[in-house]
Amino acid sequence: MPFDPYYSPPKGWLPEAAGLTVNQLAAIGFVITTWAALESIYQHTLFVLVQSPDTLGQALTEDLGPDNRSKALKRLCSSWKLILSEDFTEQIGALDKLEHLNKWVDTNKAKRNQIAHWNWIREDDQHMFAFKYHLRPYNLTDNRPKGLRTTHDELFKFGGEISQKASEFLSLMPSLDKLPPWPHKSA
Repeated sequence: MPFDPYYSPPKGWLPEAAGLTVNQLAAIGFVITTWAALESIYQHTLFVLVQSPDTLGQALTEDLGPDNRSKALKRLCSSWKLILSEDFTEQIGALDKLEHLNKWVDTNKAKRNQIAHWNWIREDDQHMFAFKYHLRPYNLTDNRPKGLRTTHDELFKFGGEISQKASEFLSLMPSLDKLPPWPHKSA
């Protein structure tokens, strides 16, 4: 059975036939680009929660890694929920949903990192395998996964899930925009 057209890996790295098809490359690209949008929306959510103009918010969050952004989002949601009265049920509900979305991001970032940063080879036109390159031998008693086997359809599905979560973040913005001004200490 002939392979679909593919792009060869760098000469000398892997066999030429290990190159990925257009559909496989597109699936990886879809995951990476939708996650990038999710990260931007996630960052904007932090601006909204600290009630900061975008430029100042970005100055504070630009160099935060994913773990610190997640911690900041958790902390901001808890802080808001501590001061909001029962009159703000819409906003409290939005903060609860944000915490749920934050857990989803935390759970799925390792998979996204594998997709974005591991080496990919084609097994056939449907199946791909990703592995992390290193020179040390695998420990046979180690239960860590040795690689990621998937299909382009599964990656497109994951990309769609990422896009859905990004849309859910965006759908919360109208409620979060109605947060009251944060109480300031008077001078």
